[in-house]
Amino acid sequence: MEQTATYSYAQHISKLLDDGEKLDWQKAKKSAKDFSIGTDTEIMQACELAVVLSARKIASNGNSVKQQYEELKDLYERQVTIRPLDTKSKVLQQYSTPCPLSYLLGRFVSKNDRFWNGKILEPSAGNGLLTIAFPPQQVCVNELDEIRVANLKNLGFSSVTNQNASSDLDLAIFPDKAFRGIMTNPPFAKLNESDKIVRHGWNINTLDYKMAVLALDKMHDEGKSAVIVGGKMWNAYWKPLNERSSKQVLFGQWKTFLGYLYAQYNVVDVIYIDGDHIYHKQGTTYPIVAIL
Repeated sequence: MEQTATYSYAQHISKLLDDGEKLDWQKAKKSAKDFSIGTDTEIMQACELAVVLSARKIASNGNSVKQQYEELKDLYERQVTIRPLDTKSKVLQQYSTPCPLSYLLGRFVSKNDRFWNGKILEPSAGNGLLTIAFPPQQVCVNELDEIRVANLKNLGFSSVTNQNASSDLDLAIFPDKAFRGIMTNPPFAKLNESDKIVRHGWNINTLDYKMAVLALDKMHDEGKSAVIVGGKMWNAYWKPLNERSSKQVLFGQWKTFLGYLYAQYNVVDVIYIDGDHIYHKQGTTYPIVAIL
């Protein structure tokens, strides 16, 4: 495929990161002029793509998991801080997973060693950050944003599609139970009443929960997945059983979503993560929950 100016610019930024430079918005914007990059949004998307390129090199450099993780933490601290610069980015909640966390979650999914050559699905892929632990030819990615789709097409993925993952993906392309791994960090938002779904008696009421449920439909019975949804710290999900009891119980939409997952899958762990530091380079500080 012919490389776009955005991709060539991302390669340039990636080379600077590989050489150990610490980048900021002003440095990125200045060098973008040499590649005729038209808008600030394209610059930001290219800067994130550059992180993907550099992170992929680290994740496949043959070092130990611990060493690769430390290298990715260093890369994260040196990358340009990603800021959503337009209304569309904010509406679509285009906050990608930080590369150190992406790597660790990918390593969890890739430990399904018997099926290492099986296909991985990322249905809301952004620029591909959540896929860095896998060879690109093993991964099928889907993304709604046109700039990001163009970026993904230069990365050598098994397939790149442009569908709305908040509704059922095309079964001809994404059959149910076809993928040995699922990696997904869907956007966080409330749903209109007409867009809510009911699964096996469980009411799924938010966009990230719904997209996670639809993505997990695609996972093979012996597959593994890592799902990120919007969160609060763990104690905000609990309330007293009643006025006379000290026992704490889950409540609300989180109780319903977890109830569905525990009923349908083997949930290995639920990890509550404060977003203040781990997401600040991705343009937000929102807390998350990683579900394995």
